[in-house]
Amino acid sequence: MLDHDSKDNLETSRELISESAAGLLSATNALIDLLQAHNEQTWADNFARFRDQLISARSTRELRDALAFLQSFYGGMGSWNDVYLVALGEAEAQRCRLSGAISMNSERLLGLLETLSAQQKKTIWQSLTRWLLNR
Repeated sequence: MLDHDSKDNLETSRELISESAAGLLSATNALIDLLQAHNEQTWADNFARFRDQLISARSTRELRDALAFLQSFYGGMGSWNDVYLVALGEAEAQRCRLSGAISMNSERLLGLLETLSAQQKKTIWQSLTRWLLNR
């Protein structure tokens, strides 16, 4: 049986995960719209696939897989780091802001998932220890 503090910590972590995922989804949808408006269909499709994985994730493992897919967009030649919208100025500034929001939210989400995993392991171990001591 979990103690009250452990339940509260798990619930708080889950709420923060939901908030980060919502922010990530919002920024991703806005970026997809921007990319489509500027005929960057390949990257719009990539981010749409990520969005679909994010939406359909039903476990922390599936959520981690979606985040790993997003991370594959970065680094190397022809990666997301190399993309600039032809319409520089406000459109490019918006792309940078949205890309930053996606990066920030995905990093935060990944950190929260790691914290949640550590909390769950701790509470499972605490429950097992109590059970063994009470035998």
